[in-house]
Amino acid sequence: RIFLAQKSFSEFMRYLYESTSDNFFGVYALLRPILIVRNPELCRNILVKDFQYFHDRGVYVNEKHDPLSGHLFALNGERWKNLRAKLTPTFTSGRLKEMFQTLIDCGVGLEKYLNIAANTGSEVEMRDLMARYTTNVIASVAFGIEIDSISEPNVPFRHLGKKLLAPTLKNSMRFALSFMIPKLAELIKLKTVDSEYEKFILSVVKQSIVKREKYGIQRKDFIQLLLQLRNTGKVDYNEDWNFTSSKDDSKKLSINEFAAQVHVFFIAGFETSATTMSFCLYELAKNPQILQKVQQEIDQVLEKYQGKWSYDAIKEMKYLECCVDEALRMYPPIPVLFRECTVDYKIPGTDTIIKKGTEIFIPAIGL
Repeated sequence: RIFLAQKSFSEFMRYLYESTSDNFFGVYALLRPILIVRNPELCRNILVKDFQYFHDRGVYVNEKHDPLSGHLFALNGERWKNLRAKLTPTFTSGRLKEMFQTLIDCGVGLEKYLNIAANTGSEVEMRDLMARYTTNVIASVAFGIEIDSISEPNVPFRHLGKKLLAPTLKNSMRFALSFMIPKLAELIKLKTVDSEYEKFILSVVKQSIVKREKYGIQRKDFIQLLLQLRNTGKVDYNEDWNFTSSKDDSKKLSINEFAAQVHVFFIAGFETSATTMSFCLYELAKNPQILQKVQQEIDQVLEKYQGKWSYDAIKEMKYLECCVDEALRMYPPIPVLFRECTVDYKIPGTDTIIKKGTEIFIPAIGL
């Protein structure tokens, strides 16, 4: 039913989770064994304590025939390890703090839209509005491009983003093959995205690289950090956004590798953030007392910062953070965490051995 788009993957995983009280159990996707883990302590072991046994995700990746599949969340083994080491410095708190102004700039259009809606008493479909806002943010931070999908909801970024994640039969088949039967996906040389989207991403990335290198343009965004990685083979831990190109081509990031990271930043950023904000706003609307407490905290913190939003101000809004965390717990945008056992592993306190190559599904939606 997942293949035919008759049932969402989230619903299916919740059904499996609730079908038993066992700590773990097995299912098959055709001939592929999958271990479903329900016990929180075992989940913690797999994801943290014994991570060295489960660092691969076991999902489909084919960098030759499907270049955008070669991103950090799909690569395995040494390829994943090396790329992770290179990308880690791009997400330091200092880097994120310097990118924060982009969120503020994109928020101006959102605030204007909501003020008009409030003054006219218009209904607002928050799910779509949040997706348009996060699309603006990701387009700016990841691609270095300023768009306004709040005023113009059919701009290419928004159109292709909606198409990419639409609950269609084709997308359901792609997802099921990529995550559940990757060997079959490899056999048929599956394309995880439409050619229209792939061409668009590759074109935007190439244009951004050429423009910045030709005119010496610098922005404090993800593209700038990837450009540093592409041209030097590393991203410095210091907060300097300047760099000098390396002569060692073996260390550099290729165009396809570059585009794949931008692609996953886009799909993992705009949809998950929009979903989380939408559910958080929904629950706050249902619970006016909690909403009032959140509003009071925001007012108090902003008064301390002269009414200006900042990275540091947001960090002080602890109750708001709790509300967002609770929304993530209740409505996880990623319903399942995927891991693959890379070395035979004995489950603590049992005689059960997880064999190398066994796929692990951790249903966050049920925990």
